[in-house]
Amino acid sequence: MSKFISILFTLILICTAGLSIAEDLSIRPKNFIVTPSTGPICEIIVHNKSTSAYQGTITPEFIKGWKVAPLSQRVELNANETKLIPFAIESGTDLVANIYPVTVSAEAGSTKTVVKVDVVCASTPYYKPVIDGKLDEWADAIPIKFMTKGKSTVVRSYWNKEQFSLAVEVEEDKLIGLTDADQKIGLDAIQFVLSPKSGAVTERHEFLAADSASIWKADRCFQLAQNGKSPDEKSELADLILKEAKIKVSRSGSITTYELSIPIKPMQNLRATAGREYCFNLLVHDPDGTGIRDLGSVMNLSTSERNKDSWSNWKFAKWNGYVPYGIGIEFGFCSSIH
Repeated sequence: MSKFISILFTLILICTAGLSIAEDLSIRPKNFIVTPSTGPICEIIVHNKSTSAYQGTITPEFIKGWKVAPLSQRVELNANETKLIPFAIESGTDLVANIYPVTVSAEAGSTKTVVKVDVVCASTPYYKPVIDGKLDEWADAIPIKFMTKGKSTVVRSYWNKEQFSLAVEVEEDKLIGLTDADQKIGLDAIQFVLSPKSGAVTERHEFLAADSASIWKADRCFQLAQNGKSPDEKSELADLILKEAKIKVSRSGSITTYELSIPIKPMQNLRATAGREYCFNLLVHDPDGTGIRDLGSVMNLSTSERNKDSWSNWKFAKWNGYVPYGIGIEFGFCSSIH
């Protein structure tokens, strides 16, 4: 009996240690910023939340048949230290669904922590689409699809030397444009932010797009922040129109499509070139339906990365207490998906 109790006590210690590691170690694979078939580097973000040092081995597992080097790496972290552990994908495949399951194991002595997540290829290919509300030219973009309360949102992006382009498909019951918007019912819109790799709020470029053709004879995109500087939140949207933007908002069945291009040259701190990382996030405002949809909610971010101060407030916005994720989601510019 005493031997059994000793063994049981040892097992309890091991399990408790494992739980401690899980609580004190944060692990997140970063998004692929180029397609897996082109041999990207997958960086694993490892953060030691403990007040003591951590030593262990990090081992990622990707889709069966993929080749990665090295197979595992040792990591040493001081208290509250974060490191990026790189793994080269030497042979990978692209998936139409753009969802890639990744399992990361962290072993330290007799304890093992396993994290299973889905990552996406968050990459923006080089192309110049015609902004007409039709998405025929978006076949070579890389879609990111996510669900919010049973409604889908699909986000695609392109870039070229003159412009950054977005195509966003929003499934919603109806479209509330600026004609019908007021402080009570709100406004359907997409709000998005681009920033350099640092993800600094003080360097962000922020925009809002909404159906407004019935007011200005064309849909409009509004600039909410440039190089981190935001207008007064009481500003009228008419004062924030980005005249250089091209935008078309269309509606077919239950899908609202936002297709737009904004000038990329004023965003010099992005230093847009193929292979360069930048940060991006997008919110969908659907006040009469799902409320706020947050691209960051499907990026495996911790709750500590929610930050309403990363976003500008604007007339007709209805937050209803929702705190969105910040703007530091890694994306990358690429030359082509091929």
